Amino acid sequence: MSYSVESAPGVFVDHQALHNLVVACSRADARVVLVGFGEYAKHLINLQGSHIVAVYDPNPLYVGREMHFRGVPIITDARKFDANLVVCCEYKHLYEFFGRIVRLYNWMPYYYPPRLHYKDTSEIKIWEHEAIYHSILKNESDAPISMMVPEKIRFLVELLRTGLTLHPTANVLEQGSWQGGSSWFIGKALRFLDQRRTFYMMDLFETHMMDPTATMCSDEIRVRMAEVYDHVEMITGLVDDPACLSQVKGPLCFAHIDLGFQETGLRFAWDNLVPGAPLLLDNYGHLGAPPWKFDDFFASEGTRVIRLPWSEQGLVFKR
Repeated sequence: MSYSVESAPGVFVDHQALHNLVVACSRADARVVLVGFGEYAKHLINLQGSHIVAVYDPNPLYVGREMHFRGVPIITDARKFDANLVVCCEYKHLYEFFGRIVRLYNWMPYYYPPRLHYKDTSEIKIWEHEAIYHSILKNESDAPISMMVPEKIRFLVELLRTGLTLHPTANVLEQGSWQGGSSWFIGKALRFLDQRRTFYMMDLFETHMMDPTATMCSDEIRVRMAEVYDHVEMITGLVDDPACLSQVKGPLCFAHIDLGFQETGLRFAWDNLVPGAPLLLDNYGHLGAPPWKFDDFFASEGTRVIRLPWSEQGLVFKR
């Protein structure tokens, strides 16, 4: 089959990217496995079918199914073929899935065009490529309201993932959960990672009578969190109340404190973190917090708060 690259619908494919892919697969001895079954892969099979050995795609829809396009198998598993080139055809797979297939073939020659789907491929944003972010950011507009911008949420999830690697069963704590905006993403990440750890959320919730504008509906937060993760415990009360803190069972692998300085609650979180675990202070840069008290607290522990240039957050790792 033969047709010009320019005749492919430009609304679906970048003609320059498709041209680069065709050239990459046109070597006489090329035996190519493609990564990503989309319009680019289909056009490559149309135009260079004799060189295309298989297409890898992680879409759950394809799992366990015998699928082919013009005789080329579309697979999701780790089967290997007699190939000498791995080519990425989908921007969303450039990091995680493409890397997995390149490793499968022991780093044999691989190719991706300078741009895909009209996007530059020289630098990528990981959360556009990893399956965990495809999952937790799906239906992101359904998340409870939060004062944390998307970049801060993604950074929080990255720290959570780091903490989870440090201990097989340590729990997760958030003090100052408010409406559950950041909690919702924590819960989705824990579910995607198939965790069974307890996630503790602490706040006054709708008992927050000190603030007449408070709108935290406890029942709504419970319903929303139950939808994303099965192991959530909401603790209603002050984070410096020993009776509330006693409900949190350590050790902890990650703590998020979205409050000003509350020494009793901070001391509890810090003392229960496993070595190396991250503690994220969301309000560190607010003078009302105030940051000096956090500085003095961690100086007494022989460490310091890492200031983040893109936000008012502060980060401390347990020594």
